[in-house]
Amino acid sequence: MRAHTPTLLERGSTLYVSLTSVVAATSGLLFGFDIAVINGAILFLRQQFGLSEVETEAAAGSLLAGCVFGASFGGWLSDTLVKRIGLRWGRRAVGGTGLALAASFLLATALTHGKLSAVVLLTLGYASMDCMLPVSWSVCLDVGRRYAGAVTGAMNMAGQVGSFLSSVAFGYLVNWFQSYNAPLFPMAAMMFVSAALFFTIDPTRQLVEEAAPAAARHVRDS
Repeated sequence: MRAHTPTLLERGSTLYVSLTSVVAATSGLLFGFDIAVINGAILFLRQQFGLSEVETEAAAGSLLAGCVFGASFGGWLSDTLVKRIGLRWGRRAVGGTGLALAASFLLATALTHGKLSAVVLLTLGYASMDCMLPVSWSVCLDVGRRYAGAVTGAMNMAGQVGSFLSSVAFGYLVNWFQSYNAPLFPMAAMMFVSAALFFTIDPTRQLVEEAAPAAARHVRDS
């Protein structure tokens, strides 16, 4: 009986772990930038379009409704696609497309001149971006397995750092350009980068390969 020599994939590729960690951290960082912009949407709408108190409340409700719908729909859609086209593209399609659509809606918001169209576009942006949320957590479980806690923690930490930095950057950009529209352009660009990065993630590959059960190894080696 010939002894089985573990392959590179079975041993775990240090390069792959490192690259995946960088992609996950960068995506989380850029996603944090995106979150801060969307969370500042109410301030943007009030300052840019002069919404009244009633209009502001209605806009806030619309954005939150988009958030709820997007998160609920994104999780269901990803699970459905995973069953039909496989784990890799079932996750990528929803996460990457959701971010790309959110970037497009944010860019359209910066170019619109009507308060109603701005609210509608931001609501669609909320819904699209939140389609990605359940998928991002699922990907952490897919690739992390036993280390899912560490992966989700790294993603969330990077997101919070990005959220803090973007909040500061947003204020400086508004003061610099004297416009609440100006910061939306670089933020939309970051969302497009986030979408591209999400399409590089392969949830079928674990960060650290788990050892095969003893019975399975015996059958494979015999």
